[in-house]
Amino acid sequence: MILRNPKLGLILELVSNWFFGVKIMEEAITERPRRKVFISYSWTNEDHIQWVINLANRLREDGVDVVLDKWDLKEGQDIYSFMESMVNSPEINKVLIICDEGYRSKAEERKGGVGAETLIITPEVYGNSSQEKFIPIVKEKDDNGQVYIPAYIKSRKYIDLSSDEIFEDGYELLLRNIFERPQHRKPALGNPPAWLFDDKKPHYKTSNVIKQLENVLENNPARFNGLSMRFINSFFECLDEVKLNEDETIELDQKIYDIINDLVDLRNDFVCFVELICEANGKIDVEKLVKFFEQLYKYTLPSEPNNIYYSVQGDHFKFLARELLIYTVMVFLDYDRYETAAEFLNAEFFVTDNRGESIHEGFTIFCFGIGSIDILRKERLNSKNLSLSADLMIQRATLKKYSSRKLVETDILMHYLCSIYERDFYRLWFPYTYVYGISDKIGILQRLISKRFFERAKSLFMVDSPEQLKVKITEYDSDQNQKRLGYQNAWNSIPKISSHIKPEDICTFP
Repeated sequence: MILRNPKLGLILELVSNWFFGVKIMEEAITERPRRKVFISYSWTNEDHIQWVINLANRLREDGVDVVLDKWDLKEGQDIYSFMESMVNSPEINKVLIICDEGYRSKAEERKGGVGAETLIITPEVYGNSSQEKFIPIVKEKDDNGQVYIPAYIKSRKYIDLSSDEIFEDGYELLLRNIFERPQHRKPALGNPPAWLFDDKKPHYKTSNVIKQLENVLENNPARFNGLSMRFINSFFECLDEVKLNEDETIELDQKIYDIINDLVDLRNDFVCFVELICEANGKIDVEKLVKFFEQLYKYTLPSEPNNIYYSVQGDHFKFLARELLIYTVMVFLDYDRYETAAEFLNAEFFVTDNRGESIHEGFTIFCFGIGSIDILRKERLNSKNLSLSADLMIQRATLKKYSSRKLVETDILMHYLCSIYERDFYRLWFPYTYVYGISDKIGILQRLISKRFFERAKSLFMVDSPEQLKVKITEYDSDQNQKRLGYQNAWNSIPKISSHIKPEDICTFP
C-alpha cells in the first residue's frame, strides 16, 4: 500500500523508531549482570530488623537478588542447613554481614543463629573462599566512634552505613562492589618511559617536581609556592650538569648544538611551570620569575673572557635564556595575562656582567647573539642561512599549544613592545625569528580593532586610551631608524606595526 498522507507516514516512522529504541533498551537491560547476595544479621530489636529489611528492599529495587531469612526461610526448614547453603552456594556472589553491637556479641559468644553462622562463615573466611565475598557492613558504632565488627572479620575492609550523613556514599560503594563496577578503576598497564632505556637522552628531575606541582595545585594549593622553589632549584641543578669547563675533542659548535637539543625537555618543564603559575589563584609573583632569569644570566657568563673558547662557553645557556623569555611571554599572552606580561617586560634585571660590574637593564639584556651557532657553525657548514640559531629555535617549537607561528609572533611583538615602552634604540629586542613570519599577521594586534579587546589588553601596551596607542604606533612606523632593522642580507626587514593593525582602525568595532 502506498501512503498518500505524508503526515501519517511521519507518525508511523516515529512510532517505529520508538519501538526500536525501547527494544534496544530492553536488550541492554537484560544483558546487564545479575548479582545475588545473602544478608547475615542479628535480630537485635525490631528497629534493627526493619533497617535490614529496608536495605534489602532497596537493593532489590536496584537489581540485586537478595536472600533474606524473613523472605526465604520457610517454616519447617532447618535453620543451620539454610545458613550453610547460603554461605557455601556458588550462586551467592556476596555475603553482607550487618555489624551492630548485638551481632558482634552473639558472634564472639557463639550464641543463637548468629553464632551458628559464625561457625559456618569463619572457616570460609580463612579458607579458600574469595577474599571479596564477605563484606562487613557497619550499622552502628560505639560512643567513641569504634565499629562493632566481630574479631574474625575485623581485618576486612568494611562499608560504613552507620549514619544518615554517610549512608548514600556508603550505599553507592556497596552497590558498586556487588556489581563489580568500582568508581576508581585500575588503568591499563602502559609502557615504561622511553628515557629509561635511552642512555643518550637525559631525564631531568624537574619533570617529577612538575607532577608534584600539578597535584598540589589540585589538592593542596597552599603548598604550591613552597614547591615552586623546589622546581627552580632543581632547574639550576640540571643546568649545572651541562656546564662546559674544558676543551672538547669534537667541534665546539657541535657540542653546544647537541646540548641545546638535549635541553628541550627541560625547556618544556619550564613552560609547564609558567602555565601552572598562571592557573594558580591570585596575582602572579613576577618578581620570582625576574629573580629566576637573573640567576640564569650568571650561566651565560664566560669563566675566562679573553679566551676564544670560553667566550662562547655559555652559548647553550644564552640560547636557552632567550628562548625561555619568549616562551614566558607567550604563556602569559595565551592565558590573557596582559598586565602580568607588561609587568614582566618592564621589570629591571639586576645582574653582574662579564667584567664583574653590577648593572640593571630591561629584558633586552637576554637578546643574546649565539656566536658558536651563527658564526662558528655557519662557517664550518658553509651555510647561507641568515641565522642558524633562529632556525634551531623554530625546529624546537614542538609544543602543540605553542606553535612556531606563535613563537615568531611573540618574538616580533616583544620587539614592538620594547619600542612602545620607549627603551633605548640600541637596546631594542631584535626578533631573530622574524624572517619566518614576514607575511603573517599578529593576532593580538589585529584584535585591537575591538573596543572590548582593547580594554582587556591595553595594559600590555602601557596605554590608557586608543589615542595614546595610535600615537605610539605612528611614531614607531615613522622612525627612520626602524627602516634598517633586519638581517644584513635579508630581502625583508622587520614589518611595520601598521602591517598588522592600522592606527585608525583601533577600537572601530564595538
